[in-house]
Amino acid sequence: MRPVAFTTLRALGEAMQHWHRSMHDPVYAVGSFYFAGDEYPDDEVVVRARDSLQADLAAPCRSWSRRDLNELAAIVAALNQKIDP
Repeated sequence: MRPVAFTTLRALGEAMQHWHRSMHDPVYAVGSFYFAGDEYPDDEVVVRARDSLQADLAAPCRSWSRRDLNELAAIVAALNQKIDP
């Protein structure tokens, strides 16, 4: 399977929207800004979004496919680059 790569901020934001739990979590907040093509103004929230997704990746649901896991890993990697370029 080909690795997932995000060529635009909008593509990263769209992928993040698949992984949020509610409209009040940091994944939703950051993903919404990215989907609109904007950087999120608070780096601490970006870190919390990354940490939340990283925790999901460390304890995946059995129903997730390999493709789901690849997408999630790619999102975490992209957020790592945003946090520590």
